[in-house]
Amino acid sequence: MTTRNVGTSSRGSYAASSSANGEHYEPMRLAFVLNTSGEGGAESRLFDFLQSVDRSAVDTLVIALKPLSTLSDRFLALDPVSVAGPTPASVWRLWRVLREWRPDVVHLYGLRANILVRPMNYLLRMKIASALVSANPFRSRLQISLDRVTAPLVDRWLANSEEAKLLAVRTLRINPDRVDVVRSGIDTERFHPEQDRGLARAKLGIPGGSLVVVMVANLRPMKGHLTVVDAISLVSEAAGACTFLFVGGDELGGEIQRYARAQGVSDNIMFAGYQEDVRPFLGAADVFILASTHESFPTSILEAMSTGLPVVATRVGGVPELVVEGQTGLLIPPADSRALAAAIAQLSLDPEFGRELGCAGRRRVVSEYSLQRTVHDYLAVYAALAGRSSISPSTSRH
Repeated sequence: MTTRNVGTSSRGSYAASSSANGEHYEPMRLAFVLNTSGEGGAESRLFDFLQSVDRSAVDTLVIALKPLSTLSDRFLALDPVSVAGPTPASVWRLWRVLREWRPDVVHLYGLRANILVRPMNYLLRMKIASALVSANPFRSRLQISLDRVTAPLVDRWLANSEEAKLLAVRTLRINPDRVDVVRSGIDTERFHPEQDRGLARAKLGIPGGSLVVVMVANLRPMKGHLTVVDAISLVSEAAGACTFLFVGGDELGGEIQRYARAQGVSDNIMFAGYQEDVRPFLGAADVFILASTHESFPTSILEAMSTGLPVVATRVGGVPELVVEGQTGLLIPPADSRALAAAIAQLSLDPEFGRELGCAGRRRVVSEYSLQRTVHDYLAVYAALAGRSSISPSTSRH
């Protein structure tokens, strides 16, 4: 079988440690199995990890449980193996891929990936890490039961926030000592403050003199777009002309667009759809918002803070671990359009305060949530599972 690897990057160089007698370990073999129902936070985090890790440290294989035709170009750049469909033949192919490639560690994302791969461990004897990145409250009793039953087959759980860890411990009844918190990180050089906001707006066709508010989130119920729509008229009354940028794939079949028309605010919204590169939209904005009713540890907030934007977000999940009230952003209750509108208006009417929040947010991301730190932390967990010496940052490639 051909091993599929992603391209290397000049950033984030990591090399395998030597043993006491000077011998070098072979690269760790890491397999990642994803549901890939669409490119979201998990896929973006994996993409960034694989673009930053050194090939002298790891050998990687990405397995998608969806047809390649459904994946974005950015995800296809990872050169994944597709094991599509819930049929016995697909499960058999997944088994064969893992058996032949024999990874040191398998990192699973999503319930379907976990339910399929965990039982295989009875015979394959792999080390399994399971991602705890979802704060989805709508899981069925059957899904929770399947997760609980197969939970003992997981070697380590990886949460991206303390809140996600607590939720998993409570829901899945797992030992908290088996959970490592590895917070998301981003490339702070790639996401940086926009120097010419006017030019960024002109490229997107946004009229001058308008307050620009951006929300990066796929259109789905838990993201709170309806609450944002309800807030738009209130923002207009308090702060004047405003444009809202909704950046994300539409999973609701036009429901948000129809609701906006019914509320008479559709002219205030630009539906940008899914964007592989959200930086032009962040660069054009004055304020970033996230109105979710449930969250874990949203990468979109990290990207906005790194770009120097003040953040208004709901006080849910791991968001308060990231957004410090009154220092890097403003926190509001979920499903509260008036509180959302008031926070946006406050930042619009006091732009100096907004700039202070944005600058503080940028500093916080650079110091605590860099991509290099996240890659290092993941490699430390993988190395411990594989029984390797620690993998340390290297100043040069090997």
